[in-house]
Amino acid sequence: MKQKIDKGCHGHLNEYKKLHIIHAIICIVVIIGLVVTGIMIYGSRRSVFTIVACIMAIPLAERLIGLGIVFNYSSIKRDNYNKLKEAGISEKLIFDITVSNGEKIIYLPVVFINSENTLIFTEKAINDEKYYKETIRKVFDLNELNVEFCNDIDTFINNINNLENDKPETDMQEMLEALGV
Repeated sequence: MKQKIDKGCHGHLNEYKKLHIIHAIICIVVIIGLVVTGIMIYGSRRSVFTIVACIMAIPLAERLIGLGIVFNYSSIKRDNYNKLKEAGISEKLIFDITVSNGEKIIYLPVVFINSENTLIFTEKAINDEKYYKETIRKVFDLNELNVEFCNDIDTFINNINNLENDKPETDMQEMLEALGV
């Protein structure tokens, strides 16, 4: 059996999406099966089977909402992850983080955080970098935090290696709990 990928680790978002798709399909099949069974047994939709099918719509809606929020996002490509691993910095990074300011969800594929800097790798260019930086500072509750984006993996690795204090201030689990992930 495949081991679950923890939050903050590479591939978590892709696994999350696959799991939600599978759960949604199972819920749909169960709902249809319950309604059809009720019609076959009682000759009508007015049965306890229909009531149970309606109740099954709640977990289906939960899965579809969760899937809808992250559907357009995906973990970084395997070759970029392998470059991070080869550089020996993958254990210093947090992967697949979504943060929200109450208005919009922001997806951060790869994040490096130390006491003064936050470096974020995205495979696509950020449209509104200023908005992202303000939101990240607000979510992390650090106004003086230097936030930099990079969409070239080699530059991202060099930036991390060039920082004098490249050891994260807290371990990854503490940071994830602080982010509310």
